[in-house]
Parts: sequence; C-alpha cells; structure tokens
Amino acid sequence: MRREQLKENPDILNLEGDIVGNSPVPGAQGSRNSYAIYAETRIPIFSPVRVTYSRGDGKNPQVVSETHAAIPGFYSLEFTAGGDLKSFCNNNSNVFGTKGWHALATV
Repeated sequence: MRREQLKENPDILNLEGDIVGNSPVPGAQGSRNSYAIYAETRIPIFSPVRVTYSRGDGKNPQVVSETHAAIPGFYSLEFTAGGDLKSFCNNNSNVFGTKGWHALATV
C-alpha cells in the first residue's frame, strides 16, 4: 500500500499570470492510495529419478547412485503461472489494472 499526495500552492505572480511567457496557474491538490499484489505458483509434473543401489560381493560392497530421466527424452517438466493486480483509489473513482496471468512450461 502506498499513499500519494500532491499539493501545489503557486505564488501570487503565477496565480495572476504576471510572469512573461507564463499563463495563470491555479492551485491544485489531490491524493490517492495505491495497492498492488503479485502471486506466482510452480507446479512440478515430474523430475529426474535418483536410484541408489549396492553392487559387489559381501566383502566389497559398493553403493552406486544414478540419476535417470523419468520419461526418456525429458529431464523434467513443470508449469509456472504468475500475475499481478493493482488498484488506484481516488476520492471519486477507483481504477483496477492487471497485466494478466501468464503461464510457462519448462522442459
């Protein structure tokens, strides 16, 4: 959440337009509250499989660890989606904006 404010109090010369090349400038004031939220999720479908086994005889056992793809040709697959929502609240009106949700599949 963020609060934004503007208050402009021009001097008497600006109010009357008595400056060469400058038109009259009225005073202004305003404010708004800004809210924003972002969310993202990642959904893994499958990932590499780690296999650990022992081989050798009873006197000299060897522990072996190997990594294999769960599906041949694919190392892993996951889906990622994220999006944001923004709101600007003024005294008389509210504006909502979003860039939308986007999805990405990573192989």
